[in-house]
Amino acid sequence: MILSRAPNEKYEISVISELRQSLSIPKVQRVVKPDRVDKIYQSVKNEYLEGKEFRVLGTFIVAEHDTSEGTKKYLIDGQHRFLAYSRLLDECKYDTKIVVNSVKVSSESDLRNVFYLVNDTVPVAKIPESLNLEAHKNIVAYFVARYAKCFSNSPTGRSQRPKVHTTAFEEFVVEVLKKYPEDALDKLIYLNEHLKTLNVNVFKQPRDTLKKIDEFREKAEKSGGLFFGLFPDLNDLMKILESSHLKNEQKASATASTASTTASTTASTTAGDFYALFFDDWDIESGVKTK
Repeated sequence: MILSRAPNEKYEISVISELRQSLSIPKVQRVVKPDRVDKIYQSVKNEYLEGKEFRVLGTFIVAEHDTSEGTKKYLIDGQHRFLAYSRLLDECKYDTKIVVNSVKVSSESDLRNVFYLVNDTVPVAKIPESLNLEAHKNIVAYFVARYAKCFSNSPTGRSQRPKVHTTAFEEFVVEVLKKYPEDALDKLIYLNEHLKTLNVNVFKQPRDTLKKIDEFREKAEKSGGLFFGLFPDLNDLMKILESSHLKNEQKASATASTASTTASTTASTTAGDFYALFFDDWDIESGVKTK
């Protein structure tokens, strides 16, 4: 049965096996969180194996875009449930029924607008259309998979340091990709390694503040080894990324010119001066700018 609410919107009941044949995941979608898929799957699987009729809450929201090649359908909301129910079909041969809310979109830009509107109640990174979405998704997926315990998905958009909120990280990756479109992943991997051994004494901050950073670093090490949450604002890490990049260039140049000692001292001083600018206007405890 199909229920049309308006010419560009309808509701119908479908099953996962049919939806797997017709739906695509748009690039604008969030990176899949395997632990979330697994949690949904285990819940419905347990009830199914106990002979219970498990609850299928909510709907799938699908954007339909008419093109010269036919109508393309994109899953806008419900991808974690979709993947969990697909796994239930593969492993338990149960074809879940679900209500699908389909809306017509006129373009990729319109699809983006619908996606952000649907996800307005949960923080979601705004990614420029000009950005390489595939690269962005791959970078985020790499870190989320490698450092799963170091991320937070709080609906408030905040996290308790040294954990990093996934949305904030996605937005940070946008900025890194803008500046380093060819090797953003390598830069971020290097940055994380750099933070692991960063000498915090280069910051012109009270001793208690510097001690707090080291405490965050110890916690980050124990929770998985992601150090991006040492400081209050991920975007300010760009300053460290750029300065550490500068240090590498200078050290490489120093080796080539056989003047390693002098160049290394110069690089260290330059980085120290740069770091002195960083963090001056932050309150370490609250994470709020003071200037």
